[in-house]
Amino acid sequence: MSPLGILQNALSLGPRSLPSLEAAVRAYTLDAAYTLRQEQDTGSLEPGKQADLVVLDRDIFKLPVNQIGKTKVLWTLLGGEEVYRSEDF
Repeated sequence: MSPLGILQNALSLGPRSLPSLEAAVRAYTLDAAYTLRQEQDTGSLEPGKQADLVVLDRDIFKLPVNQIGKTKVLWTLLGGEEVYRSEDF
């Protein structure tokens, strides 16, 4: 399942939706790390934490909710190491 599709769905549940994209991103990152007791190592970009991140082809914070799942990942780092690079990057 696509994390971007999951974010879109989290905002499309009617009364059960998360209140904002910011809340959905936090739930998928820092809150998930906290639940797994890994918030000291991951979940946010801070000195000393693992560099897990993606570069997207567009700014999801400027999209209508129904377009978030169509966003493409261009580059992925896991623990600071490149694990994916799109031909478009």
